[in-house]
Amino acid sequence: MPNFTMPKRKFDLLGFIFFGFGLVMLSVSLDLFGDKNISRYIPLAVILGGFFLLGLYINHAKRHQQPLIPLNIFKTRTFSVGIAGNIATRLGTGCIPFLMPLMLQVGFGYPAIISGMMMAPMALGSILAKSFVTKVLVTFSYRRTLFGITIIIGLMIAQFSLQSPDMSIYYLVLPLFLLGVVMSIQFTSMNTISLADLTDNNASSGNSVLAVTQQLAISFGYCSKCFYLKLF
Repeated sequence: MPNFTMPKRKFDLLGFIFFGFGLVMLSVSLDLFGDKNISRYIPLAVILGGFFLLGLYINHAKRHQQPLIPLNIFKTRTFSVGIAGNIATRLGTGCIPFLMPLMLQVGFGYPAIISGMMMAPMALGSILAKSFVTKVLVTFSYRRTLFGITIIIGLMIAQFSLQSPDMSIYYLVLPLFLLGVVMSIQFTSMNTISLADLTDNNASSGNSVLAVTQQLAISFGYCSKCFYLKLF
C-alpha cells in the first residue's frame, strides 16, 4: 500500500468549533423535538443554532488558507452525490437494527434474546456480500447496481409491514439475510464511488467527511424514528 504523507499544518481550532458544535446541535435538536416536557421553541432554536454555526463554518472555510474541511472537495460530483446518497440511505436503513427488535419484542411479544438474535442473519448477509460485491459492480456497473439495489431495499423494508404475530418467526430469517446482503452492496458501492475521483490532497478530508456523514445520518435516523414513535 502506498505511503501517502501530507505536510503538517496548523489545526483549524475555530473551524472545528463551528463545524463540531453545529453538528452536535443538529443531532440534539431532533431528540428534543420528541420531548413533550419542554417548550416546542427550544428544539427549533437549537436546530437554527446548528445551521447558523455551520453557516459560520462555511464562511470561515472560504477565508481560511487551511480549513478543517476544504469546501472544494464538494465540487467533485461523485463525492457530492455520494454524500447525499449516504445521508438519504442511512436515514432510512440505519435504524433497522433498532426498530426490528423493538417490533418483535413489543409488537409481537417475543423474548428480548430472540428479538436481538434476529439481527444475526442481517449481519451474516452483510459479511458474505463483501466477497462478491466487486463482481456485482463489474457486471452491472455502479449506476445500475445502485439504482436496482435501492429499489430492492425499499421493497424489502415495505414487506416487513406484512408480517404479523401469527406468522412464524422463521419467515423473517431469509428477508433479513437478504436485506443485509443488499444493504452491504449499497454501502460499499456508495463509499467507493464517493472517494474514487478525489485527488490525493483531498482524499483524507473526503474520507473524514464521509465517516462523519455516515454516523451523523445514522444518528438522525434514530432520532427521527424515536420522534415518530413518541407521536404514535
